[in-house]
Amino acid sequence: MPSDLRFDRLQQYLTDGWAIDPPIFVRPIWHSLADAHDAYHFILKRGNDLQLVVIPASPEVERFISDRHLSLNRL
Repeated sequence: MPSDLRFDRLQQYLTDGWAIDPPIFVRPIWHSLADAHDAYHFILKRGNDLQLVVIPASPEVERFISDRHLSLNRL
């Protein structure tokens, strides 16, 4: 699934009452030894339910995290 659709899905979950359960975990996605990119792992919580949304790094996602002062944990 393209990263912009994943980001849209995250925003829809938040609209639907899910909350981000910090920290956000960051780890590399390996396409090859020379090509690694970060992915952000958001754990969402609503009541007793948990859900994981993984989104590849993009300026839009990084701005979303920065604007909300969300804590990160690099794995």
